[in-house]
Amino acid sequence: MGDVEDKLIIDWGGASTGDTVFSITDYVEENSKRIRSKYISFIHGLGETVSEGKRLVDHMEVKPGFSLWWMSLPAEKNYFKSPHIVDCLKLIALEEVLKAKQLDAIKVLRVGVEKVADSIRIICWDNKIQVSIECEGAKQSSIFQVKRLYQMLPHFVQGIIWLMRRVVSQWPLRRAKNQPSHPKSHNDVFICSYFGGVSYEHSRQGRFVSSYWTELPDLLLNLGKGANWLHMFITSKEISNTQTGVEVIERINKGSEGGDNHHFLESQLSFNVVIRAVGIWLRIITKPIKFKRIEQAILKNRQAVSLWPLLKEDWRKSIFGSTSIHNTLCMELFEAALRQFPPQKIGFYLHEGQGWERAFIHAWRKCGHGKLIAVAHTPSRFWIFADLIHPDNIADESLQAMPVPDLIAVNGPVGKEAFLEAGYSSNDLVSVEALRYLGLKRRELKVRKLEHHTSLSVRRLLVLGDITPAATRAMLQTLDSLPEEMLSKIKIVVKPHPNNPVQKSDYPDLPFTLIDVPLSDILNEVDIAYGASPTSANLDAFLVGVPIIVHQAKGQLNFSPLRGRSGIRFVSSAEDLGSALSTISKRSVIETEEYFWLDRGLPRWRELLGNS
Repeated sequence: MGDVEDKLIIDWGGASTGDTVFSITDYVEENSKRIRSKYISFIHGLGETVSEGKRLVDHMEVKPGFSLWWMSLPAEKNYFKSPHIVDCLKLIALEEVLKAKQLDAIKVLRVGVEKVADSIRIICWDNKIQVSIECEGAKQSSIFQVKRLYQMLPHFVQGIIWLMRRVVSQWPLRRAKNQPSHPKSHNDVFICSYFGGVSYEHSRQGRFVSSYWTELPDLLLNLGKGANWLHMFITSKEISNTQTGVEVIERINKGSEGGDNHHFLESQLSFNVVIRAVGIWLRIITKPIKFKRIEQAILKNRQAVSLWPLLKEDWRKSIFGSTSIHNTLCMELFEAALRQFPPQKIGFYLHEGQGWERAFIHAWRKCGHGKLIAVAHTPSRFWIFADLIHPDNIADESLQAMPVPDLIAVNGPVGKEAFLEAGYSSNDLVSVEALRYLGLKRRELKVRKLEHHTSLSVRRLLVLGDITPAATRAMLQTLDSLPEEMLSKIKIVVKPHPNNPVQKSDYPDLPFTLIDVPLSDILNEVDIAYGASPTSANLDAFLVGVPIIVHQAKGQLNFSPLRGRSGIRFVSSAEDLGSALSTISKRSVIETEEYFWLDRGLPRWRELLGNS
């Protein structure tokens, strides 16, 4: 075995620092396509694991032709719900590195939690490599004591608590079911969407305006097509409770010009729906021995042995806990809702790769409706790949095959290329305008006159808040660490994310102004934008020519929609930020058609709807 001095030193949570330390994060980024593909293949393999003569997918059949596996957290591959996905990618990379370098010993620095360290030890033991690990440990906060206590409860108890809270909080939405606007028509188009994007102000005039669908309702009206809208209730700043939600949907239905009908998915809540969902859940959780055997079968896979410690909690929540009962309730709600409609000719839904989408597709087919199109409405991000599935699942026609739409609507060249690279064929895709970004085409943009020089003049810096408090906090703390001389030469304006407010009192030494206006109204008034890596608002600024600085946390993968684009400054420290602010140069407005199709006449949507 090598001495300590001969060990390869691997930084698990940071970037490379020359020849002495090897960054596993950098390796993942440099070999991104291969490692992402390996992870997607691994998850596909879990579903194909055979126990007692049946695949895991088949063991989790809860209705004829539908497996609950497709709604599970491992199958969903959603980074925001399963944050250990990043560590899984790093573990896949670590195994590659160890095999390529033929090492005797390694030292791993800045490992976040002990179970990640356990997985590293498993890989090293399997490769006969000596390892020492410096584990930082998870940072605890007293703010979330109640949440931590909840997480310590048995999974089935968590499931019961989740169900009671959900039913009690959303039961008032049943009021919307009894309104005269309840859909009974053979309207031409069906749309399933989130209610969180609905404008409260426009609803006061009886108008339906959604940030997700923007001008599509007007197009449907002009084409003489009615629409049945099924909304999943999500609160927003303006619509913060169920009572307001019911009032809004009543006003919209009364003011509908084209005979459109709007109602809530949750309006289908009833004792029968809840009993059926609980019945399915009980059939699952009362078979712990079967699922223990499935776990044992999974662990026969050599790679699963190292990744399983990070996926086990997601798996058990998906079988016994809150995720499981959420999924069974979701299934029953969609079936109850879609049974209320006469056969629908064509349907659309927002596509993000969420588990509920699988339940919706299955219910849509079961209820005998027509063509179904998934609308990929968010910017493409390489490392957020919940919407990408294994090529074998795309073509699978077996009984328990993953429910998939007939087509995926892509809103620009970048999104289309991402799906093609993931294994979809051009026949699986249809091109449409990017409804959420039509406003980019509408703006009258002034020419940027930001000159390149090393001495800062007074510039207006827009900070784009992220939905996650940690990301927003990191940006503001980095700004707070800048030299006072530099801070005196920038005017900081902070636009918080609607679901993550910022308190000035938390940053007493940092001078900044809070604003609450639409992003389109402020972009022309700033010189530079500064946003967290995952924030899609960075893309808005980039497309209208605002010089953009992206905060990239050390050791994190690059989740930015601007990953790989030239001219973007990624920073992770006050020193990096100061350098970027001192040297950033002017940018011209790029052709938005390079990213999105933005013809305001919506010719692609017109063609799609005309052919339906």
